[in-house]
Amino acid sequence: PETAMGPTSGVAGLMAEADAHYAIARRLALQEGARPSPDNAGIFSWLGAQECSQMASRAIPDRTGVSRWEWRFSPAGTPPALCLVFACDSANFHLLPGLILSLLQAYRQDRSSGPVQLCIGVANPNAEQLAFLRTIADWLEQYATSLRLSFGHGPTAERDTALEPALRYLVLPDIVARFRCPVMTGDCAGYFPANTATLLRTLKNTATYGFDLALFNHDGRQSHGTPWGIGTDTAYFGEPERLPAIAAFMNDYLNTVYTPKSTIHTAMDRCALAQMLRHFILPRWSSLSVRFMNEGAPVLV
Repeated sequence: PETAMGPTSGVAGLMAEADAHYAIARRLALQEGARPSPDNAGIFSWLGAQECSQMASRAIPDRTGVSRWEWRFSPAGTPPALCLVFACDSANFHLLPGLILSLLQAYRQDRSSGPVQLCIGVANPNAEQLAFLRTIADWLEQYATSLRLSFGHGPTAERDTALEPALRYLVLPDIVARFRCPVMTGDCAGYFPANTATLLRTLKNTATYGFDLALFNHDGRQSHGTPWGIGTDTAYFGEPERLPAIAAFMNDYLNTVYTPKSTIHTAMDRCALAQMLRHFILPRWSSLSVRFMNEGAPVLV
């Protein structure tokens, strides 16, 4: 019943009440060793607004291991106009060559864009995978006009599939400390369409942020579903000055809910993104231009 009452309160705008229902449900389920239904996948990873506001006041240990990764950043040249951020575990590394190739082809066809920095994080890579990334980075530096590759790599606390979707947010602190520009995060399983350069330019010129908000209306109100009902395939952050705070918030959130060796932290990434939205975006909704990434031509297919 607590899980059923959560979304009802949330959609009615009673978020504190919804948070309380989810906290009770999480506690009961953990005590009884219950597993959430697919609809309630985020229940063990949901932190209420009060818990979120307390994160900034204490040092949160890195439970995932990502903050200790090693980065190879492309040499400082013209500052990038945009960073595209992806991350995966070495088991899904096979998705990266196609993703990189589609981006390269898109920018070959349109060289008018400012420099784009592709940032890739890989968990638990092998020597061959790192050699591939080094080769691509060197080749781009030598031959490409508008594209550069930076990559980070290292072990995670556990080889954990639940952690993989969250990696793209866990690498953000390192990236936004290095590059001061808008950022788009994406899913490695996608590829870039031929008109990517135009789509990204339009996004940058017309939107402050972009999220997959299929359950929201254009006033920024969620109409139905659970509070973590937000798509994570692509997200766009267009205020570089706020990105360090946003990246730190999501990093703290994920390291707060993550418990290595536990299989119940499904939808961690969606919970972190949804609470970031409530914390940084929704209070300023009317003054921002938020693009619904689930509408119109997709930037990532």
